Amino acid sequence: MTIEQKYLHINNITWHCFSVFYAKENIIVLLNTISTFYEINKKYLTHLSLYFSELQGERINLVIISKGHHSRTLVACIEQYFKRFLKENPSESLHSIPYGSVIWKSYPNNYLLWNGFQIPSFLLISKKNRDFSQATSLLITNLYDSESSYNDNLISIAGFLSVQLLKHQNIALPTITNQEISETIQSYWDWEDEDLLSAWKKHADIKIGISIICSQMNLPENFFDMLLTTK
Repeated sequence: MTIEQKYLHINNITWHCFSVFYAKENIIVLLNTISTFYEINKKYLTHLSLYFSELQGERINLVIISKGHHSRTLVACIEQYFKRFLKENPSESLHSIPYGSVIWKSYPNNYLLWNGFQIPSFLLISKKNRDFSQATSLLITNLYDSESSYNDNLISIAGFLSVQLLKHQNIALPTITNQEISETIQSYWDWEDEDLLSAWKKHADIKIGISIICSQMNLPENFFDMLLTTK
């Protein structure tokens, strides 16, 4: 694949879409690496957002928008940085590939793939959506708990951010009959702001915020409603 095939021009914006296939048991290592990559290379980009996925393999999808005429430079940085990371920090998946039960063959673990997914439609709609998804991505890398399981992290982070979004928009929580869940949700509501959370809230006046959060965390759009109504 040539450098020209590693970016797309849509709406006068240069997009870079790639996936890093990495075992979910070790995903915290990849998240920390993504955070470091952003800090090192943010002078070349105007947007970075991440999306958990298990389609054709455990992976994180990344969408990056390059700044000015830095497309080639950014492609080279991505290739060098993530291929070196995968070589030096390979993950080992504990899950066997379900051959015969899926239509498309899974990609190998510890693999970098370009253009293996579609750009989320909400990113194409507005810069406001892009700013929110980037702020959410940076917050996710900070909130992910290495002591908790992959699935528990997805649910707890999505729940926490959804509650914080409602609080910021002055939307009251509904009555929750399950006492354990009610106490957890209330603790999310009472959480004191920290630097990254305060920065995220600058972009949180957005109607489709919960939908974007669910997309990034690979959860159904009605996830939060399902959580609140759990018996």
